[in-house]
Amino acid sequence: LLVILQAPTILEFRVKSIRQTVTRNSRPSTANTVATLPSHPSNSRLPLLPTARVEASIHGPKLIKPLRAHTATLDNDSIWIFGGIDLNGCFKDMTKSLPFSDDDPHHWLSSSSNHNRRIIRTLPKDHIPPPTRAHSATHLDGRIFIFGGGDGPNYFDVLYYLDTISLTWTKPRVKGILPLTRRAHATVSYGTQLTIFGGGNGSRALFDAHALGLSDLSNLEWRDLAINGQSPFNRGYHSANLVGSRCIIFGGSDGGECFSDIHILDLGTFSLFRSRSGKEDPLPPQNADQMKKIKQSMGCFK
Repeated sequence: LLVILQAPTILEFRVKSIRQTVTRNSRPSTANTVATLPSHPSNSRLPLLPTARVEASIHGPKLIKPLRAHTATLDNDSIWIFGGIDLNGCFKDMTKSLPFSDDDPHHWLSSSSNHNRRIIRTLPKDHIPPPTRAHSATHLDGRIFIFGGGDGPNYFDVLYYLDTISLTWTKPRVKGILPLTRRAHATVSYGTQLTIFGGGNGSRALFDAHALGLSDLSNLEWRDLAINGQSPFNRGYHSANLVGSRCIIFGGSDGGECFSDIHILDLGTFSLFRSRSGKEDPLPPQNADQMKKIKQSMGCFK
């Protein structure tokens, strides 16, 4: 039995249309589809994509606050925005875009209007995530998993998830050794596994890796990942993108220096490789071609 309590607000908005204007050789034209990557010459740098401007028309009152350090998670044809910060403090609001449809009227729905009120339900009140920023939000099977983050002086190590169908927040019991409190980390989901990398805990930058199997939400357990290969510098605010079974980690900062290196972590073998850059040692031969293909698929440019 679910008890309806005061909980974070869901705000909903609908995007009316998106028009993309692509400039080629200083001649503007309107395209209905997203520009695709050009073919990659074998012995030259990747060509630059044409400049693109995307315009979205949105109806209704302005419901989304000016934000930074929030997350935006795609679930089917809706985007869920959680948390973030402005000049006054952190938030725990969840904002959802309504699905795209040319047949329906495009408008905003606010939880403040009685006939459109949407309430996130939760059993114990402490299942609601606190106001946070620089957390991670990862989608898997209709649920959005929120981990870590902070509100300024405080850093978090707790996992929550939102069921996007029932609009229910849950703070599950998790066994094992918790990862250190952190924010500015990165997460990916591979199969039914959530994997986190790096971040910072207020004292130092991190680059540990932890995994959490999500196939049975009643039996969750954290485990440390023993990574084979040279570990990159500790960092937060990096990006992590999944290409097949490989997680591509780019950039970040340790608080004193920003990085431009690329690391490849194979989540099948937990082997870590570093891409060749400048005078660094080259990749092993069996991985050089893999890196070339990954750069093409990600659209990485020098």
